[in-house]
Amino acid sequence: MALKLPTSWLIILLIYSTFKILVVSTSISIEEDLELERQLKILNKPPITTFQTEEGDIIDCIDINKQPALDNPLLKNHKIQVKRVAVGMKEGPTFYGAYGQVSVYNISVNDQQFSSANLWVQNGPTDHPDQMNVITAGWAVSSFLNGDTRTRLFAHWWGGNSSGCFNIQCPGFVLSNPEIGVDYPFTHVSTYGSRHQYFTMLAIYRDRKTGNWWLAAFIEPTYIGYWPKEIIPKLINGANRVGWGGIAITDKDGNGPPMGSGHLPDNNYKHSCYFKRIQFGNDQDKFQTPADNATYQYADCPRCYDVLDKKGCGHYKSMHYCFTFGGPGGKCG
Repeated sequence: MALKLPTSWLIILLIYSTFKILVVSTSISIEEDLELERQLKILNKPPITTFQTEEGDIIDCIDINKQPALDNPLLKNHKIQVKRVAVGMKEGPTFYGAYGQVSVYNISVNDQQFSSANLWVQNGPTDHPDQMNVITAGWAVSSFLNGDTRTRLFAHWWGGNSSGCFNIQCPGFVLSNPEIGVDYPFTHVSTYGSRHQYFTMLAIYRDRKTGNWWLAAFIEPTYIGYWPKEIIPKLINGANRVGWGGIAITDKDGNGPPMGSGHLPDNNYKHSCYFKRIQFGNDQDKFQTPADNATYQYADCPRCYDVLDKKGCGHYKSMHYCFTFGGPGGKCG
């Protein structure tokens, strides 16, 4: 049985088009066929060991060569990668990754809602979803996805033609770290008004040699795994869009959950969720900060979710390119 959910999105989007990079914040309502019986049912494999994390999570470890990702028929002869090299990116009309540091919050959602802060890369026309390939990663709060309301790492891929899923709930994303899963919980979260704000690093980038796309996260950069090029063929040669921001999925009554800190941005990074040090990749295998005059913002429902581009982060040079975003949600239309 497929469940159709109205969604509300706040996306900070970098688009390289006619030599401009575009920052977009928008709130829209769409229906998505999530195929929950397929996507939210983790494929069972006999574990080779089980351990409990310091946070209390029970994690079953399977042989990395027998993980669900490799059930994908396109990966029949796929060899697991362990990556410990620099990123490979390209400047210009093609992007090879996205990087940012985002503050982490634990906001209140009901059992039908989803709220996240994330970055993503995409290739293909936005008006033809069946022709798009998109990979997304960040932190999320969602009981229908995770079974609880803790703030957890998440990843998602879309390969067009109804293929794709969250985390490893279908064959696709390949784990490379035996101790940290793609739904790993964040131990520390920020609180509104606190002087000390907790944040995490996020990076998605393409491996120049293999064409696979890697995910790294946390303050001490940790490789989580990668999306093989076979499941996202339109991204083999790079992306035409990269973005930073948030996603909110409403409940069946159209109530949008809080996003970010749950407060609208007000020029104070202690009050609002923020992304700092946002960067895209270039052809020198380095991340690059967007030019000041290459971005702009847009919000069509600012009473629910909004964005303040390059505002609210103070005058701290260490934050580099920074913006604040989020909001209380509610009936957003």
